[in-house]
Amino acid sequence: MCPMNDVAPLFITGVARSGTTLLAKMLDAHPKVSVASDPLLPFFHSLRNAVILRHARSEVKAEFDPAKPIADYYFRRNAPQLVDTVLSGDLNEPLEQGQWNTLLGRIRARCAYECQDLLAHLESLKKPTYRQSLDEALRIINVVRNDGKARWVGVKDVWILELFPLLARAYPNARFVVVGRDPRGSCASALCLEDVSQRPHPLSFARHCRKHIAFAYRQKEDPALAGRTFFCSYERLVSQPEDEMQALSAFLGLPYSARMLDSRLYRNPSTGLAWPGNSSYTDNLSSISSNQVSAWQGQLPLSTIRLVEFIAGYEMKLEGYELSESPKVVDSDSSVFREIVSSERGAHSWRTDFEDAFLDYSLERTRSEVLRSPKSFDEDHIRRSFLFGSVHSAIQAQNSD
Repeated sequence: MCPMNDVAPLFITGVARSGTTLLAKMLDAHPKVSVASDPLLPFFHSLRNAVILRHARSEVKAEFDPAKPIADYYFRRNAPQLVDTVLSGDLNEPLEQGQWNTLLGRIRARCAYECQDLLAHLESLKKPTYRQSLDEALRIINVVRNDGKARWVGVKDVWILELFPLLARAYPNARFVVVGRDPRGSCASALCLEDVSQRPHPLSFARHCRKHIAFAYRQKEDPALAGRTFFCSYERLVSQPEDEMQALSAFLGLPYSARMLDSRLYRNPSTGLAWPGNSSYTDNLSSISSNQVSAWQGQLPLSTIRLVEFIAGYEMKLEGYELSESPKVVDSDSSVFREIVSSERGAHSWRTDFEDAFLDYSLERTRSEVLRSPKSFDEDHIRRSFLFGSVHSAIQAQNSD
């Protein structure tokens, strides 16, 4: 149980540039909800590392790089074991006290963007276990943001979907929100960031979009998360915001509040000013707008669209996104390889590929072979290509229709 008797934890995630901050602001405007945006990503990465380094087999740990903040898991030799270790993790892992100052510094830097009001309280997060530390973080958010009056208190951090099963076991009364967006839209938004140094490596970003869909698909079948997870479509959120907020309010057992749609109430606690939106296409979004849904069509060159569909097309079809070409056509498009080579040029804020265009392209092509001739590959090969057997089976069934 959360130490606050009448308060339940709420966890929100999605890929970067998928509308998670907008959703968090909308929820935070509800009088009974308090959500901090992006305060604890270093904490969650540290937790992931602790689980792997404590419980994974030696050969799995040897392949794991704890310095990388996120992992897409695809194609690595021990990827299935790595994924299973994280999914079976425990929030009661000891928090290494010798590393606390480094972790605290990273959390402070993260909070400087949207959560400066929490900075003065972060020292109290130093606890013997990750569970106790997260308990304290939720308590702080409730007290600082809502005078302890919220019914739901939580955090929104991107890239943490693989930790939801662990969090679900730790907090039986918690609820979870998973935001999904067309990977072409997220990719366009990320690649159009004004600060060029913050733009990610395109192939790596597309793989993480694919990973997000795969984990979301798997978690729809997870008994620990059954009835406790709300899957929110960005496209639906901005096109039908009232319907989506009514559904989300009902999911949380709260009366709907029109405040959730009043963008004048969306604040940046670090500045005390109105939140100007988080669009890569305009400096100030004064209201919720569906114009961003199709903006990628005018922002992404065809070569990048083909690259995203080459990487994530099969999974995108599972989510109902319409592709410019069938995955089979894109698989045989030689221009995709040229785009992968081209994307090697220039600096990127992060990347998780193999940093070898020939190898990355070849590995992606093997996914098609695994689909065409599944009996020629064992479960390990299938999971290295699709992360989960259920995802592979669903894509196979879809392609046979």
